[in-house]
Amino acid sequence: MKKDTESTEKAEKKKGWTPASQRAQDTSSKYAPDYEQIAAAPQRVVLASGALQKRGKTTFGFTMPKPLAYMQLDANYEHALAKARKQFKAKDAIRHLKYFADPRGDIRAANAAVFDRLIKDFDYCVDNFRSVFVDTTSELMDVRKIAEWGRTTQIPQIYYGSIYADFRWMVKRALDSNCNVCFVHRLKDEWQAGDRTGGYVLEGWRGILFDSQVYVEHSRTPEGDFITTIVECSQDALLMGMTLSGKDEENDFPTLATRIFPDSETKDWV
Repeated sequence: MKKDTESTEKAEKKKGWTPASQRAQDTSSKYAPDYEQIAAAPQRVVLASGALQKRGKTTFGFTMPKPLAYMQLDANYEHALAKARKQFKAKDAIRHLKYFADPRGDIRAANAAVFDRLIKDFDYCVDNFRSVFVDTTSELMDVRKIAEWGRTTQIPQIYYGSIYADFRWMVKRALDSNCNVCFVHRLKDEWQAGDRTGGYVLEGWRGILFDSQVYVEHSRTPEGDFITTIVECSQDALLMGMTLSGKDEENDFPTLATRIFPDSETKDWV
């Protein structure tokens, strides 16, 4: 039996790759493409956001349409969550899912269990909530690295493929749903040739900038007003550079969504 399997594998290797010209030539005359059914484009926003600490990123996330699933990995969340729940008094408006891997035992197994639970929760929540808020994706990246490698550093770049594939699946899963999803990230100093550039980059999976519909950054003015800046927007490039200011009571998700979908109203996003 083993010899038969080996013979089959050798035959497949010897056969080699079938060229595209031959694949097309071998197509049956009865062949027809597998067209997708025509459907209206979903009116939802899958975005990534980035900010330094204490710049209002969590508060912004809680303004997403309800019911909202809050997938919490970040430590500084209590005040923002309490304030949001006080504003939205419905019992199930915000459902809190907490993730923590105890570092005192088998840290690799603990993080693997956390990542497994979060993925199952995420898969459920995008089908059963109007919004999902992952806070933060930067910490989720660390969980994912430790789950496979037992560490967050000194991982050869060639092995990042499976890590990126898991995060790309999450974004694709969100895009295939009718759920609003926000993947919030921390920002960190940007370095070039051993020196700080004065700018900032995402801490975590930066590929989300290209896979999500929108990327925004949260900041704060010297006067203490929170601001959200639209950095990238696939639906409307003219929105890039637009700012939403807390001073004008525009620094929230409904305002962002009505800019992206101008035919909608604020009441559609609460």
